[in-house]
Amino acid sequence: MADIILPWDGEHASIPASWTRYTAWDGKYPKASSADLDGTGGNATHTHTSPTHTHTYTSNSHTHTSGTTSQGGNAIKTDARHQDAPADEVSTIEHTHSSVTSGSFITPNITTEIAAIGTATNEYSRYHFVFIKGSVFTPLPASAVVMRNDIDARAGSTHFDFMDGRYMKGAATDGNAGSGTDVTTHTHTQSHAHTISHDHNNVSSGSGGGNLGSLNISSGSMGNHTHTLYFAAYSADRSNTTNVTAATADLSYRELHFWKTSSQQVLKTGDIALSIEASTPVGWTDMGWDDVYIKGKSDGGALSTGGANTHTHAELSHNHAGISHTHTYTSSSVGGSVQYRNGGDSSISGTHSHTGTTSASTDATTGTASATFSTDNIEPLYVKAKYIEFQYPPVLPNPILNMLIDRVENN
Repeated sequence: MADIILPWDGEHASIPASWTRYTAWDGKYPKASSADLDGTGGNATHTHTSPTHTHTYTSNSHTHTSGTTSQGGNAIKTDARHQDAPADEVSTIEHTHSSVTSGSFITPNITTEIAAIGTATNEYSRYHFVFIKGSVFTPLPASAVVMRNDIDARAGSTHFDFMDGRYMKGAATDGNAGSGTDVTTHTHTQSHAHTISHDHNNVSSGSGGGNLGSLNISSGSMGNHTHTLYFAAYSADRSNTTNVTAATADLSYRELHFWKTSSQQVLKTGDIALSIEASTPVGWTDMGWDDVYIKGKSDGGALSTGGANTHTHAELSHNHAGISHTHTYTSSSVGGSVQYRNGGDSSISGTHSHTGTTSASTDATTGTASATFSTDNIEPLYVKAKYIEFQYPPVLPNPILNMLIDRVENN
């Protein structure tokens, strides 16, 4: 015997006699389909992918100061000196160099990265029903909800305004009907980071050191001197974590009017129910809808179609702000060994180098770039069913059953 499935707006404990809860539809959205009836699909969440992107990263002519450099490296001083040189003219090993400015910004580099996209819930404006299954010959129970593809009033029923702009969804296991929820948009978080790096051209340090005197001084004295400063490359990750532009939460839909019965009654021509049977029951017409979800419409409103089962989000235009940072640096090695012609054979050893850290400076903000997003399926957990429209009661071979149907229809 042919069965139909109806949304029912009642409590689990009060399911009417001759009808049973169709638990396979708990927690799922019915989807109109012409094949694989009662098959399931969809997902509770969805996400998107994003192709690689990068940004321009160029010099903003920022510089750093080296700070005053102190003595470094392996430098020692003996007590030897020229016999004619005053003691205070002997070079001091402990010395500094005045602060200088780094060379220009060079070799900027930024990596190419992919944005990681978070998930969003596949939930839509919905009303939760208990789906009940029964014979096509069984009268409709009170609180059953039928759909209609016209704007005419339905006798013995009230327009079910809770379905205005909403889809049907099965209530949770053993749950009751109710709990209408509106969802108009959704969004995702995205996060990614680019590694940036740059360094600076070498510069010559300020003068430093002492004076060894002016008489019989060999070449290679460490006296007043300079160094070449080498700036180490700076590298850091520039992160960006923001919300993706919101997208409309709407499935591919067809609108119908929903009517709730106020008492037990018979089906009326034009009533629409759901079926998972391959053969359409006698007296019914298969509406032939496929790959759409049914959405309720306000009382008297014209019916329409729209939406889509896939979507994407608008490109995310963004940049990455410059960061305050420092560079470490080292210097070239200078100096030498100075031996005196008169006054002994001891030496002054002055070979040495310096290290240090520059002052802080902020480098360039990256150029603006866009992260784009894939187009993906956004269907919720669903079950496939066909929508059938009642035309007339079938003629039964049993005259007693015919008489019973006539009585029900005339009451």
